[in-house]
Order: sequence, then C-alpha cells, then structure tokens
Amino acid sequence: MKNDRHFRILKSLFILAATVLFIIALSVCGTLFFSLLQWFLGDGFHINWQDIVHGAKIGFYGGGIGGIGLALLHFFKVKGF
Repeated sequence: MKNDRHFRILKSLFILAATVLFIIALSVCGTLFFSLLQWFLGDGFHINWQDIVHGAKIGFYGGGIGGIGLALLHFFKVKGF
C-alpha cells in the first residue's frame, strides 16, 4: 500500500511538471505566432526577449495552477483521472 502512494505521488509530480512545461511552450509559441501574424500584416516583426519571458511567466503561472489541479485530481483518484 505504501508503494502505491509513492508511485501516485511520483506520477502526480510528473503530471504537474509536464503540464507546466507544455503550457509554457504553448504560451511562447502563441507569442511568436501573434508576432508573425503582425509581420505578415505588414507592421514588421517586433519581438524581444522581454515579450518571450513575459509569455513564459504567464505560461508558468497558468500551467502551475492547472497542473496542481490535475495532479491533485489524479492523486486522490477522482474518477476519470
């Protein structure tokens, strides 16, 4: 029984880390997409590291909140997770 709990904790932490990383990547890709869209519309390609870091921070906070929720649902064996 104790091993099962450790395995669920490890699996929940993996779900949390994966969710945070994927949401960060999605946020940065969204920032790049909108910058490219602005470039195609003729305004020029304007992006700097501050915009990318800002998108990564937003992804980190959003992914953290969502990942904690998913990890807790999985850890407490809610049906469907």
